[in-house]
Amino acid sequence: MRSFLMSKARPALALISASAMSLSLLPHTAAAAPAPAGSFIRNVAAVSYFNTSLGIMERVFSNPVRAEVAAVPGLEVTGYSDLLLTRGAFGRYHFDVINTGNVPLSTSLSIGEQGSAQMMSRQSLFPDLNGNGLIDVEDRAVDMSAPIMLAAGERLQLIYEFRISADTPVSTQFASMLTASAVTEDGQSLSEEAVGVSRVEEGGLEVSKEQVVSENDEGALITYTLRLRNDSERDAFGYPQIDGQPIVIDGTPRTGVLLRDAIPLNTVFNTVQDRGP
Repeated sequence: MRSFLMSKARPALALISASAMSLSLLPHTAAAAPAPAGSFIRNVAAVSYFNTSLGIMERVFSNPVRAEVAAVPGLEVTGYSDLLLTRGAFGRYHFDVINTGNVPLSTSLSIGEQGSAQMMSRQSLFPDLNGNGLIDVEDRAVDMSAPIMLAAGERLQLIYEFRISADTPVSTQFASMLTASAVTEDGQSLSEEAVGVSRVEEGGLEVSKEQVVSENDEGALITYTLRLRNDSERDAFGYPQIDGQPIVIDGTPRTGVLLRDAIPLNTVFNTVQDRGP
């Protein structure tokens, strides 16, 4: 009986095997963690067909194939800050160091000053542990003399803080370059860099943003706190119009400063709380 069933099913199987398919596999999402080097990807193909002799659906599996994931190191440094600062003010550059490969990286960080570096003081590099864009109490300064181990796919958010001397001439320009140098376990070297630039002026406004995320039954509530500060050596005067349109509040022309903050995708506006004076 077994030989009879196999011989009767052979024409259907032959018809299926006469057609070959080539399959390319892509990552599920761009944010998916890379497969670790040295791991194996095992794949078995399956085909289902209706066996007319038995009147049932049958499924046939192929032989397993296996591919070993090669070691692919990758390093990316992002962040470009363009600041307008006043004399005596603090400045902050924001950077991201990302292990885009699939092997661990022993990563060393360094800061190179360009331009009027003698006008800078109190420079420190901080990890932004909770990603809120601010230097919190738990964010301790990075020891740049010691390498940092970055796992595959790991991202390190950094804030470089410094102060401008009160004696800095107006229109002075300077820059700070963050360089990340990494080494793999087998000795391969990688290096990437990003830069932050600043210009010193008599007048300028500073805006900072902080976020707090709280979960609830309907999803997540994201609260953004915006702080606008006049860092100028003189008063900041508002504009009577924005983009050619007069500023009118309650039917009365006013002067003011426009602060825009775009609502992120996949979110719904909730409310505004004004904590200003």
